[in-house]
Amino acid sequence: GMCQDRPADNKQEDLLIVKSNTHQDAKLKANRQELIASFTPEEQAKIRALEKELDEMRASWAEREKELREKLVEVEANLGGVEANRLQLQNRNETLEDEYKKLQAQYSALVSKK
Repeated sequence: GMCQDRPADNKQEDLLIVKSNTHQDAKLKANRQELIASFTPEEQAKIRALEKELDEMRASWAEREKELREKLVEVEANLGGVEANRLQLQNRNETLEDEYKKLQAQYSALVSKK
């Protein structure tokens, strides 16, 4: 892939970034634990309840987004079908118009012969 043509020091840099991010995460988690510990047990329970609610909301949004994407695919497929029908009708219409013009020409020829 694209990573192979990058110099080794860049890879080292990437590893440092990953390590630093992992360290940051650990620090944030520790800070969070500390922060939560500074609340009363009642408040902690409220925080946990809110976080649980937030997780459930996220899950339901993800589910809803999945449904909407599936619906969109369905609608696009239907639109494709509608467009195909429109083209078929257009072609048929053009064919009929051509036939009408031919008949008109034949009719004109007949009338002028009289």
